[in-house]
Amino acid sequence: MNPHFYHWHGRVEIKPDEGILEKRWASATKYSEKLTADQVAELIKMILLEVPGEAFAKQMTEALVAIDPMFPISQNGELLRVMATAVADVRFEHFSPVSSVLGLGLRAGAFPVGRARAVCQDIVDRGELYLSLECERVRPAANPVNLDKAEKAIAGQLATLKAAAEKGVVSEVGTATWEFGKSVFAALKESHNTLGSAVNRIREESQFMWWLLGHRSNLLDTQRGQLTAEAYALSAATEAAQRVAIVPPPASVEAILHEVLTQCSSGPDTPVSVVSLVKAAAEKLPEAPLAQLSIAEFLPITTLLSECRNGAEPRPETLKKYGFTAKQKLAPGLVSQQYFRELMFRAAFEKLG
Repeated sequence: MNPHFYHWHGRVEIKPDEGILEKRWASATKYSEKLTADQVAELIKMILLEVPGEAFAKQMTEALVAIDPMFPISQNGELLRVMATAVADVRFEHFSPVSSVLGLGLRAGAFPVGRARAVCQDIVDRGELYLSLECERVRPAANPVNLDKAEKAIAGQLATLKAAAEKGVVSEVGTATWEFGKSVFAALKESHNTLGSAVNRIREESQFMWWLLGHRSNLLDTQRGQLTAEAYALSAATEAAQRVAIVPPPASVEAILHEVLTQCSSGPDTPVSVVSLVKAAAEKLPEAPLAQLSIAEFLPITTLLSECRNGAEPRPETLKKYGFTAKQKLAPGLVSQQYFRELMFRAAFEKLG
């Protein structure tokens, strides 16, 4: 159990009973074992936003009551938010696509600053720590493949085959030959997968190196020095996302993205109108398929882009929903970073779903 679970519980009960906490943590652990993509999206909403969705709150309550009959069945909105936080914390103990989607969703959903109302900062930090570890784990070092385990398995099967051949029992020779062949195939498969992953990492690294050094936007077909950071911000995020071979992305990408924007004629840190930036980009970026509704809460820039096609203005209710004003100003580098985060979260979510 997370040592801070007591304090998370303090949101709903002044003095949580230790026995109850242990039961609820066990319930969160059990609940976390099988999560669908849509459930993951709803959990992120519960953690970051103050009002749980009614339908999912009912579904989650029923699931938790099935695990622990003493779990409160009414007036439990804040308690469910605490339980959702516990579920995410449990998932972050294990590397998996579900855990990566949770981490990327928490990262993308905390924009703009002040919109999210997380149950605790602990879980946001925990998600960032998970992503920093996972992005390295899924990118194996480009070292010679270590097949010691496979070689031992092959040697063992070869010894069995030799013993069967010496005995001259046809059935045993046939079985040993079959098992030996399986061992060789398994070794070849392991080698292929490991080398393939290493090649993907090298390809990704070289793509980003040439992108940084090239000083050119391939989407806009223009030298970056002829573009303002405002004009290039969302195209740069798209180009960066296109070069990510493995999700979650490398920890260095956002720094590279900022560095690329410094190559423009105006810097990435001077605030500009968010609406103007998005409207200008909407005319140049290829139209992407609409995101699934279940994750739209975490895609403010993506949503504004879809509404600003053909010179249209974003809807006032959309701006309000995401915590923007019509005259909101933000640094192009910050908006670019957020759009990149949305693209990464969306890619991971759609793959999971």
